[in-house]
Amino acid sequence: MSLLKNIILGQIVLYLSIAVCFLIKPTGLTANNGISYFGTFFSTLIPYVTGIVGSSSLLFIGLIKNKSIFKDKFISTLLLILLPLSILLVIFPYNVNNTFSNIHQTIGVLIFVSQLIVSSILAIESKRFNVYLFLIVEIFGGIISAYYLFPQKGYLIEGQLIFQLGFGLLMINYLRNYESLE
Repeated sequence: MSLLKNIILGQIVLYLSIAVCFLIKPTGLTANNGISYFGTFFSTLIPYVTGIVGSSSLLFIGLIKNKSIFKDKFISTLLLILLPLSILLVIFPYNVNNTFSNIHQTIGVLIFVSQLIVSSILAIESKRFNVYLFLIVEIFGGIISAYYLFPQKGYLIEGQLIFQLGFGLLMINYLRNYESLE
């Protein structure tokens, strides 16, 4: 399977899993604890882990099978570390204690920064309007996420979902020029 297919499938897995979490626990939309809110309840733990680890696993597998897709090994490395970071993110739920919360937030920031660096490099390399547009969407989601990281009320999950949507669409649009879906 191509990296492009894996990323598309990963986006589907992520968003369907989060949708299931919202159906089970609609309070996640207003809790301002981000996507990780769903990792703190037994009822949403399986779809949460499936979405977070499943999407990064598909990216990881796609990268391993298509090692030479990116000329810059730095990009591949940043993308490959998303799987272990995603696993650590679900192992350290933020609600256990302050240490877990700090570890969880640090891992979350590392994931977002890694994705933003990759997206920025690919956007500059591609010189294509639609890739720049999705980078802007990603940055917009990142600003929302950063702003609402600590307040009790806000739009953290919305910012995270916008960020991830921008990242996923940027990757898909970038790779469309280099691979076919066949």
